[in-house]
Amino acid sequence: MNKAQYTSTSVADGGNGMYPLSIQTLSFIQSQIELLQALAAIGGKRYILKEPANGSIGIVVIDGEVLPLAASPTTGKGIKVTEERQDIVADGTTYVEARIVRSAKYVATYTPNTPDLYAASEFNNFATNQALFSTMQNLKLVADNLNARLYVATGVYSRTQLDVQLTNIRLHCKVGSAVINGAAEYTINVYRNGNTCTQEQILPNMQRYKREYDFEKKKWGEFTAVTENLHIEVKIKDRTTVYVRHGVIPEGVELVLLRKKRRSKHRRTGGSKTTNELYKGKKMKRQPKNQYVHFKGIVLSTGEPNKWYVPKCVAVADEKRDGSLIGKEMPTLCQSLIYPNRKLSVGTPFAVYAVQHTHKKCSFRGIAKDTQAEVYAKIGLQFAVSDSRRKTSGGEMVQMKYRLWWWTSKADDNTATVRTLRGFSVE
Repeated sequence: MNKAQYTSTSVADGGNGMYPLSIQTLSFIQSQIELLQALAAIGGKRYILKEPANGSIGIVVIDGEVLPLAASPTTGKGIKVTEERQDIVADGTTYVEARIVRSAKYVATYTPNTPDLYAASEFNNFATNQALFSTMQNLKLVADNLNARLYVATGVYSRTQLDVQLTNIRLHCKVGSAVINGAAEYTINVYRNGNTCTQEQILPNMQRYKREYDFEKKKWGEFTAVTENLHIEVKIKDRTTVYVRHGVIPEGVELVLLRKKRRSKHRRTGGSKTTNELYKGKKMKRQPKNQYVHFKGIVLSTGEPNKWYVPKCVAVADEKRDGSLIGKEMPTLCQSLIYPNRKLSVGTPFAVYAVQHTHKKCSFRGIAKDTQAEVYAKIGLQFAVSDSRRKTSGGEMVQMKYRLWWWTSKADDNTATVRTLRGFSVE
């Protein structure tokens, strides 16, 4: 650093003399102070080096200038820099504005673009070496936490920009982004694990869609509604009233009524009009199985999330044939699954009931040949993606039974009355 020999100055004749006091000397001293003041830049552009407290003056750094900060007030919305110019009188001569004294203080109000007035919010307290060391010690922990989370970004994204996102990231897409599944504002979560990559779209109402990336074809699949996590709860009251409860239903997903249909083990390979004589009128065997199918294309109403309600029919596949079912509840919708098949015998009032598309039959006390005392048809409720064919894969299914049984009651005169009763149960 620059240094002045104030107490050991050599003179030309070989002796020692005192350092000469002059304006050049004072300028030299001031330049040393200014050089030291430049160290203030280590803390940044504007910050509080020392807060005023207990009546003591603080220190503030403003654009590299170190200034005293008045002891009172100790807070405010702005910091104001004031300048006082002082005259000096020496040997009868007045030296005008020989000294310039600058200082700062808190003020109650702040007005932008006011000279020498700064917003107090721009100033941070100076971070000591001890605080910086503590921060450095925690950097590894912070990095681990960041890696464990999705990187979050917010902005307007085109479809092209979304298609190239193949790393873990969360994008909050604002209005102006590509409209996907009818939504102009949504969140995209990208999950990458080795050679699998999934994009999940979350709409404001928590509806979810997802698509998968094919690394061989280098192409994204279509967005499909997430239904596999949709949970349905069902409870039965008095055997006849069906109550349903579920969570949030994604857009384009319906609650449908299913029935279990038995598939024959035989499959026709050639009809009467086939041109191939080898297959004409012949059948082949296949694996027999039972499968659930969409019953009459019935779509049921959905209620408020997490509240019990009684579902009703809101749509059917064939309006002309089954339009009378709209607005009806489960007992009416399932009535045709178990139907009167034939009379037991001449003069007997009790009919035999059959279960649709099965060989099961029911009669009073099972007295008719090849009949049972009670029967049931297997049905189910399921969330499925709606489409014109009314047959799509869906989410979780609740399996139920629609039952028919005989009930006998006696009046006071000991007269017996026999009736058939219908109801539901949950498997």
